[in-house]
Amino acid sequence: MEVSIHDYQPDEDALRQAFLEAQGFHILRFRNEEIFTTIDVVLESITRFLDTVK
Repeated sequence: MEVSIHDYQPDEDALRQAFLEAQGFHILRFRNEEIFTTIDVVLESITRFLDTVK
């Protein structure tokens, strides 16, 4: 889940994401507003992603 602070620290986020991906993690980013207002779209995005990694 993304909060507004991430708008101001893209370099730190990129480093953190690269580290996590190097460990085998996948990163899906959703803004707070998306989660609170369109949770069905968020869940569908997660489901579609999971279907691609099976």
